[in-house]
Amino acid sequence: PLRFDAAAAADGAALPPTLAAHAGRAAMVYAVNLCHIAPWAATLGLLRAAAALLRPDGRLVIYGPFKVDNEFTTDSNRDFDASLRRQNPAWGYRDIDALRAAAAAAAAP
Repeated sequence: PLRFDAAAAADGAALPPTLAAHAGRAAMVYAVNLCHIAPWAATLGLLRAAAALLRPDGRLVIYGPFKVDNEFTTDSNRDFDASLRRQNPAWGYRDIDALRAAAAAAAAP
């Protein structure tokens, strides 16, 4: 496994050598419970790094809760989101369509 600071990868700077050495070679990038318990910049960094690391047939798999049509899917998700945002306003559930749009932008040449 490769570990990296996803938020640092969001700034547009060159990927760190430990990641750049694997560019285009990864079959999968897997992230668990990152997008909602981190600033949006971490998600953008994950997407940018995945776009660089994945081979053409590679897959990005993101596990975690998301909003759908900007709505929470359960009351417990709404409550947990509120708890996260009290701890850090940059944290919180993201809408799945925002994630899709950001992923498409990161994958664009």
